[in-house]
Amino acid sequence: MRFKRKCQTPEPILVQVKRREKSNHVELVKGVREFVGTLFIEDKRKGIYISTAKSFSKGSKKIAKKLLDNRKLDYFELVDYDKLCYFIGDMEEKKHWSRLVEYFYEKENASIYDSEKAIIDFEGE
Repeated sequence: MRFKRKCQTPEPILVQVKRREKSNHVELVKGVREFVGTLFIEDKRKGIYISTAKSFSKGSKKIAKKLLDNRKLDYFELVDYDKLCYFIGDMEEKKHWSRLVEYFYEKENASIYDSEKAIIDFEGE
């Protein structure tokens, strides 16, 4: 994924991405803890945990807040499905990106839309 805005930090930001098959999935604290462990093992202080889950568990949010409040990490963000769609820029209108993700949750035999033409055709449906 490319972003137009460049990071304002010379340090790398580690990113974990999880695609969940069920749209109502809640991301549990276990995955977040494993990612935080990786941050510490790699001696990194910045991370982003992205999930297509509808939300993060209370435990996940609590550990993220605790790490930041206790200054164990400089930057840490949990990104759920809605926040991801917002970052992509289609949250208000729910255009093709969120529709594509929802489509893949609903259809077992979903096709891959890997070209601009395929996405435009999909939007026309």
